[in-house]
Amino acid sequence: ASKAVEDELAAGEFPAQAKALAEARRLRFLPFVAVVRQTAERLVAAHVVPETEAIDALQLAFATVYRVDYLLSWNRAHLVSEETQGKLARFRATSGLRTPLVVSPENIPKAALGEDIQRRD
Repeated sequence: ASKAVEDELAAGEFPAQAKALAEARRLRFLPFVAVVRQTAERLVAAHVVPETEAIDALQLAFATVYRVDYLLSWNRAHLVSEETQGKLARFRATSGLRTPLVVSPENIPKAALGEDIQRRD
C-alpha cells in the first residue's frame, strides 16, 4: 500500500481501523507519474480546489489522468460541494480533460436501483 494511505489510516482511532489498514495493504496503487503532479497543479491554478488542499487536487488529478469514472468522497467542503462541481465542470470544458464525476455515498449512482452508472463522455 502507499505509505501516505497507510499513514492516513493509521492516524487517530476509529472503528475497524486494523481491518481498513489490512485492506489498504492489499490494494494496487496507480503510479504517481509527472502528469499527475502537473494536472494537480492545473486544478489548483484553476481554483477548482484551494491551494491549501493539495491532497484533494492530487486525488482529482489521479482520477483525471487515469480516466476514472467516479471519485467517491465524503469531503463536502472541497470536493463534493456544488461550488466545486461547477468549478470542475468549467475546468473540464476549458482543459479538454475528462475529469471524474465526484460523488458522495448519498448520490453515487446505484445500478441495483435501476440508475445508469455508465459514463457517456
